[in-house]
Amino acid sequence: MNHHPLLPIDPLVRTLPVACLGLLLACGTGGNEAATSAVAPATVGKAVAAPPAPNCENALEMTFRHKHYTEKELDSAKVLFTGHFKVLVEGKYEDLQDPVVRIPWSSIEEVQKTIGTTEMPVRGMYISYGLDGTRFHPVLKFLYPDSTGNLQLIPDSCYSFDLSSQRLVTETDPEKYTDAYLENIRVDRIDTGFSALRTTGEADPLATWFPYADNVNRLLKENPYNYQVLVVSCISEKLCYRAISDKTVNPEFRHLIALHIGDGANDQLSSSFDAAKPYYRTALDLGNLCPPRCEPKKK
Repeated sequence: MNHHPLLPIDPLVRTLPVACLGLLLACGTGGNEAATSAVAPATVGKAVAAPPAPNCENALEMTFRHKHYTEKELDSAKVLFTGHFKVLVEGKYEDLQDPVVRIPWSSIEEVQKTIGTTEMPVRGMYISYGLDGTRFHPVLKFLYPDSTGNLQLIPDSCYSFDLSSQRLVTETDPEKYTDAYLENIRVDRIDTGFSALRTTGEADPLATWFPYADNVNRLLKENPYNYQVLVVSCISEKLCYRAISDKTVNPEFRHLIALHIGDGANDQLSSSFDAAKPYYRTALDLGNLCPPRCEPKKK
C-alpha cells in the first residue's frame, strides 16, 4: 500500500516489560464461526484492493510495517478494517459503528494536567479496544517513565470519550467495554471466514499504546492547527506476526490504530508523502500492540 520507505518499530519497545496476562480472559481460542444464521460479510471490503500479502520468510517484510499513511492509504486501511472486523449480533455480522473517534487535544491536555506529577509526568497513551453495543468504544489510559525509562501505567488514569460534552471523562467500568469487544468481535484473518478473537498462541491485539517521544510529539508539532483534534482510526493490514512480535507465522489481518491531527471537524491529510516532512498531514501507525508487546506494569 505504501511506496515510501517503511520504518522499524520504535527500539524502546524492545526493552519494555511484558505483563498482559490480566487481559487474556478465559474465552478460549477462536475458531471459524459455523452458525448458519450468520449473514455474509459486507462487500465494502472489496471496494479497495488489499495490498499483496507479505512474505513472512523475508526478513524485511517480516520485521517492518507501515508507519505513515497518506489520505488514500488511510482510507484503504480503514476499508480493510471494515471488511475484516465485524460485531456478532444475534448470529449476524454487523459493521462496527464509529470506528473513528475525534478527541479534542485540549481535553487530553486537561486530563494530563490533572494526573501528571513531577514523579509521574505523562509520556504516553494506552488505548484499549472496547465495544458499546456495536460502537467502537476505546478506553484511554496514560503512561509515565519509571527510573529506567520504561513506560508504566499511571494509577487510576482510565478515561472514555463522552460524545455529548466532547471531553474525556473518568471511566469507572472499563471492563464493561473491553470484555464486550473480546466477546463479540469477529475477525476474518486470512479471507477464509470470521472467527472469535484468539487469546492464546498468536493472540489478537486487544490494545495499542503510543509513547509520545518522537512520533506523537512530532505529529502535534508539525500540524499546529488552532483547534487540534486527535483522530483515532481503526485500520487493518495483513501482517506477519513477526512484524509485531518475535514469532513467525503466516500473515493475518490485525486490528491496528492510526492517529492523525485534525483541524476541528476538518481532516488535514495529504494525497502524497513528503519524506522531508513525514509527519505533516499524514496519519501515524506504529503503536505497540498488546498482545504481543503488552501492557506496561502498574506501579
